[in-house]
Amino acid sequence: MDYLHDISGRTGLRPRLSTALHKHWGVTLMIAPLALYLVVFYLAPLAGVLMQSLFDPEFTLEHYTALWTHSVYLRVLLNTLDISFWATAASILLGYPVAYGMTFFGPVWRTMLMAAVTIPFWISVLVRTYSWMIILGRFGVINNFLQWAGLTDAPLELMYNRCGVYISLAYVLLPFAVLPMHSVMLGIDRTLLRAADSLGSSPWQSFRRVFLPLSLPGVAAGFLLTFIVGAGTFVTPTLMGGPKDTVIAMSIDSQLEIVNDWGFAGALSVILLFTVMGLFALCLRFMGLESLFGGTSEAHGTPRNKRLDTRKNIVIQVIAHGIRAGGIVVKMSACSGPYARNAAWKR
Repeated sequence: MDYLHDISGRTGLRPRLSTALHKHWGVTLMIAPLALYLVVFYLAPLAGVLMQSLFDPEFTLEHYTALWTHSVYLRVLLNTLDISFWATAASILLGYPVAYGMTFFGPVWRTMLMAAVTIPFWISVLVRTYSWMIILGRFGVINNFLQWAGLTDAPLELMYNRCGVYISLAYVLLPFAVLPMHSVMLGIDRTLLRAADSLGSSPWQSFRRVFLPLSLPGVAAGFLLTFIVGAGTFVTPTLMGGPKDTVIAMSIDSQLEIVNDWGFAGALSVILLFTVMGLFALCLRFMGLESLFGGTSEAHGTPRNKRLDTRKNIVIQVIAHGIRAGGIVVKMSACSGPYARNAAWKR
């Protein structure tokens, strides 16, 4: 033991071990409040939802089998995925040029674009959705302009249908698409673009063959994050959609507020949770998002440590977004009544 003690002292092993312990203790203390918050306010209610779906009033699977016997809930689930997918696609198409401009424009334009993207976060989703009701209504800004210009004879039906949901939800989801793409674009090596230019490529060829492929991980991450947020949205489809645009969050809300069937509401929430987590896992498997979470980073460490860090990051991401999707029941349980009354009125 004395021999090992002397060896560790001469090689500097003890100071490194001491530094590592202090470092890990510091990290542990820093994340402890967040971990406690997640356990108390997300994991515990989520476990309660799962137990409620299985033990209401005693152990039973009838809440899950009811999903297959009542096809309306499968259509609602498909509605949710369809609305989330197309709203996400619109957000990506609209957000990519904005992220590109934020990357290459000067400081003034970059600041203005960043403010335009982030300021909507400060405003409630409810307020933003009501603003779209003013814009898209029968006597709203767009219809008044079209009739004033002589382009239409009667107001267009831009609300209480799938079109209104797509437009308003794409606006709500746009920041979630822009910020991940901008983050990845900032990390692209500009010398590659200069090298392409020096080899005679046009700006369009440099973009298409160099910049666009390197920015695809950001597009994939933005698409995934936006889709997950869209799958759990509730306010926008409730206010802007019609009877055929019911999403699963609205069904969960009606089960809680009107039918008072917590077991079936829990089953719907668990189905949404595992659907989103399954799509997340498929994206990680086929879209190569490991690179975005550090799989090919040039960070220090052995390849084994890099793989472990990648797996940890992926697990953290899956848990975080899974908790968000599954915690929708917790939000619904605290939701105010007007949404439920609105949903009931539509039915």
